[in-house]
Amino acid sequence: MEMANCEELLKDLTAPPDGSAFRLLKVERLTMPHPYCITPRHVAEASDNFGGMLNEAAIESAEKHGAHCGTQGCRLAYGQHETSVTLFIGVPQNGDLNAVPGLHRYLLSIKERAVQLGISGFAFPELEVTARRRPGRAPGRSERQRGMMAVLDR
Repeated sequence: MEMANCEELLKDLTAPPDGSAFRLLKVERLTMPHPYCITPRHVAEASDNFGGMLNEAAIESAEKHGAHCGTQGCRLAYGQHETSVTLFIGVPQNGDLNAVPGLHRYLLSIKERAVQLGISGFAFPELEVTARRRPGRAPGRSERQRGMMAVLDR
């Protein structure tokens, strides 16, 4: 499957039911452990032997001639830097995903479509919870700060 635009992939998935405690955030391509970093040796190999085309074959050929990932300390081959398409689903808490109402059922309902779209990973960041504000209190202030403000207001 040719990888489509990540925004299009997100639109191709069924949205969670109205009122769900979770929501779809984004689809992103993630490379682990990090993106492969091209070095001048890779560029020289592409220029000298591949008509200037820096493609997978040029990168692998450069590796055969001593080039490696340019990330400091990395000695992994190009093929060991794996890219996966990951769906990010915001949840109220990610300590126990089984406790998120409806999440398991939703994941099962989109599983087949996600595989068809090339989505091979899921991430569950916590949604930011808006603090509830009590009447008469300034948002984000501690008891001490509120007490200090009261003294200044006198």
